[in-house]
Amino acid sequence: MASLGELTAGIAHKIQNPLNFVNNFSEVVEKNYIVYYRVNYIVL
Repeated sequence: MASLGELTAGIAHKIQNPLNFVNNFSEVVEKNYIVYYRVNYIVL
């Protein structure tokens, strides 16, 4: 049973890492887009 738990935790960790990367990357893109929009469209 313990080895099954370790295996499940390992698989969940492998799945979670790419999801965190995508989520963090999308936040960076969103913030950069907001700054770009403000500089190029609101200020002008």
